[in-house]
Amino acid sequence: MSILHKEDEILWYAMRVPFRNELKVQNKLKEIGIETYIPKKKKLIRRKGKNYYELRPAINNLIFVHSKLCIIKKIKKEILNLQYLVNKIEGQSLPIIVRDDEMKQFIRATENFEEETIYLTPEEINIAKGTKVRIIGGSFDGIEGVFIKVKGKRSKRVVVTLDNLLAVAIAEIESDYIEVIKN
Repeated sequence: MSILHKEDEILWYAMRVPFRNELKVQNKLKEIGIETYIPKKKKLIRRKGKNYYELRPAINNLIFVHSKLCIIKKIKKEILNLQYLVNKIEGQSLPIIVRDDEMKQFIRATENFEEETIYLTPEEINIAKGTKVRIIGGSFDGIEGVFIKVKGKRSKRVVVTLDNLLAVAIAEIESDYIEVIKN
């Protein structure tokens, strides 16, 4: 994440919307040509005695917006419930920005709804204990992350992180598909 940027630079901003309004806000932003991303997962829903799977936001209230800060400021005047997620740095509340390369990795790790993904907060994992790896082959080819043990799972997982915001542990990966990244 970065705190130094220009208002006319296109960046990914982590933002908050009211509960169960994520998709409505995403649709409004899409209508005006703003790129967004909401991590989703399949959820089993029971309606009228039948079971259905629906894609629902995996994390309540979270949406990533890819735009210029000056445009987002204008949009916030129209979509009042769209708020920045912020970090307190030197007494200032600064919007959380996710680097493009981190966001691409995160999107690739979370867009395969057939695989089991586990969403974690940074407090739930200790990245320092893991090994930096790259997946070679399969549906997650090229994704980089940290290979660590995730609480409640028998085997180690590859975890992709967005600094101090969110982490996702992707499905079990066979060791043949894992390459250790050396510094």
